[in-house]
Amino acid sequence: MLATQNPIEYEGTYPLPEAQLDRFTFKLLVGYPDKYEELELLKRYHHGFQSRELENVGIQAVATKDDIAQARMEIQNVKVDEAIIEYINEIARSSREEDDLLLGRVRGRRSRFY
Repeated sequence: MLATQNPIEYEGTYPLPEAQLDRFTFKLLVGYPDKYEELELLKRYHHGFQSRELENVGIQAVATKDDIAQARMEIQNVKVDEAIIEYINEIARSSREEDDLLLGRVRGRRSRFY
């Protein structure tokens, strides 16, 4: 899943609570392009850039739909020892009991894993 949020105009949107932030693998902040990148974007648009025709700007696929389907099937072949699963469980459970950890924060600092 991909979600976007405009932090400038919050009308109709609200910051996600910490209990929902953990549903995302990572957070990507997209800043403004530098002057030359922005000029290139404007020039491409001016000359008829079509976002649905990515091959015209040199973007090439690195995997096919079949490659992705095959990778998904291969994941089913990954074997994880029961001891590893128990270890992961212990880490998760211990983190809930650690006094220095609270809802993704370490002593008042925001964790980098939210």
